[in-house]
Amino acid sequence: SRNVQVANPKAEQQNRVQSFVECNTNKFTIYFSTLIVASIALFVFLFAPTWSFAQTEETQYEKLSRQFVKSLELFKDENNISNLNEGFKQVKIIAEQGLPAAQHWVGVCYSYGLGTIKDPVKQVEWYKKAAEQGDISGLYRVGLCYLTGDGVIQDLQKGCQYIRSAAESDAPDGEGADSIKLRAITIYNKYCH
Repeated sequence: SRNVQVANPKAEQQNRVQSFVECNTNKFTIYFSTLIVASIALFVFLFAPTWSFAQTEETQYEKLSRQFVKSLELFKDENNISNLNEGFKQVKIIAEQGLPAAQHWVGVCYSYGLGTIKDPVKQVEWYKKAAEQGDISGLYRVGLCYLTGDGVIQDLQKGCQYIRSAAESDAPDGEGADSIKLRAITIYNKYCH
């Protein structure tokens, strides 16, 4: 006698459906997982550069500020010409990278011949760079240059505009900002009214 298995079409169909569901569930899981990973990767790709730039920018500013303060040490002895020359060179490199306080200081160096030759035109150029970034010392110095005609054609209206901006500045650049504001207010009231 032979064992003959009778096919159960209903059970066979359930097995095929279950197999199909399991197979497609696995495909769906893989597809969905891939979609999530791709979405996260796209989000990071689009927005991470902004995050890292903001962090880099802040870190770069702090680094430049520390280098600037360190380079100012070279200006302590006005009789040491080699230190003055090196100090000017270092501050100018920092200023060229956009630090407003260093830009102002390069203007001071050109104004007084510290580590370089006096150059009234270059002094104004560097004061303006600092002023364009809202540096109160830069605003004040450019204003004085226009009021006196030092390095620029005298222009009382422009001078008063810069002096007024310094007097109204709410972004002090460090120590001495209050005294610069006070001097700017005094000069504005005396010469610009």
